[in-house]
Amino acid sequence: MLGISVLSAGAPAQSPIAVIPYESENNRIRLLLSLDGAELKMLLDSGATTTILFADDRPQFQSLSISGVSSVSFPAMAQVVSGARLSNLELTVSDLKISLNKAILMYDKSDLRQKLVLRYNGILGQEFFAKYTIAVNPDTQTLSLYHAGTDLGAGYKSHHRLYFQGTAAHVRFTSKLPWESRPSVKEMLLDTGYPGALVIWDKKHFEKAAVNQNRKKLITSNTGISSRANFRFGTLKFMNSPIFLGANPPPQITDRNGLMGAAVLNNFHYAIDFKNESLWVASKEYSGFTKTIDGTLYTPNGEDVVFEDFKIKPSVVIKQIYKFD
Repeated sequence: MLGISVLSAGAPAQSPIAVIPYESENNRIRLLLSLDGAELKMLLDSGATTTILFADDRPQFQSLSISGVSSVSFPAMAQVVSGARLSNLELTVSDLKISLNKAILMYDKSDLRQKLVLRYNGILGQEFFAKYTIAVNPDTQTLSLYHAGTDLGAGYKSHHRLYFQGTAAHVRFTSKLPWESRPSVKEMLLDTGYPGALVIWDKKHFEKAAVNQNRKKLITSNTGISSRANFRFGTLKFMNSPIFLGANPPPQITDRNGLMGAAVLNNFHYAIDFKNESLWVASKEYSGFTKTIDGTLYTPNGEDVVFEDFKIKPSVVIKQIYKFD
């Protein structure tokens, strides 16, 4: 188990309750927590509607108290999965106890872990984000937990309001993507569990982007479009960032344009505060405001892709593709 510092209740208001080391894999945050002595590797996923445990044969999973059946949606996969609702789940890390009452125990008959390319025992979802203000430091790979609603704005350069659809937090920003004639406001699910940069799930955007493609054929075969895009977010301008446009938006997607993933967020020190509907970000670098994300494209639901450069230079060169299938 990695070390953790837990601060006393009498610590100053801006002091964290705990500072937890994390591991990084494919841009995603993996925390090591404990369930009654059993070590769990948990994905930090603001896009998951609730917390999930994948059951195994350890006795700790057999003794959990079940209160019914429930389901959880994964917008990045266009999938809803069912499991056993846990009446109370208590996870620990050192002396810190994290109590959750909306968690789901799954036996993973749908092979969700394989589809998500996960080497994890579970997922910490939106209930965890509602419980704490969470500050992420990618340089030291530490997660600082504060009491929900703690105002951390003084430590960051840029503030973004969070807009909620149910329990899911979204950010808005203005950009002109390559297929657009003018800038427009984008509303994107804030998704720390998606390892890529931007996914666009919007029929109007897809129609414009597919103008040089056989759009009906792409929709029928569920083939997405990949390209590079320049956009501004927070204090940075992202250059030639891999972007994926889905041919068939998941049924859970309604008023949002898509999602923003960890490949963008990890370029910042950032803090997420569901209670105050706030995302604070500050560039990790003290000089320069332009960032180029690596050339890895992550297809969110195992889709095939066609490539389109939209006549911007340099042309698309995707280094690697990960398919979540």
